[in-house]
Amino acid sequence: MQAASTNLYGKPSLTLKLVTSFTHVIDMMISIAIEEGNGTVKRNCEELKHLFNIRWTGEVTANAHHTQVGMKRNVISIVPLTEDVTRMK
Repeated sequence: MQAASTNLYGKPSLTLKLVTSFTHVIDMMISIAIEEGNGTVKRNCEELKHLFNIRWTGEVTANAHHTQVGMKRNVISIVPLTEDVTRMK
């Protein structure tokens, strides 16, 4: 998924989707812990979410977003010449 030497991702959108999915899973775990009255699990999940937001967002998401923007810039657009358009008419 990631080239270690360049911090570029082959599929940066997958990395960004994983961030969203992981956050949803943690939120669901917090919700279940609240329903069950399990303060320890709730506190552990909140700490995990906080740690995840600090580390993952700063290191992985930033690189994935940078890769995604770079890929969009590098897309070659082929625009027909005026002469070709007039010939097609």
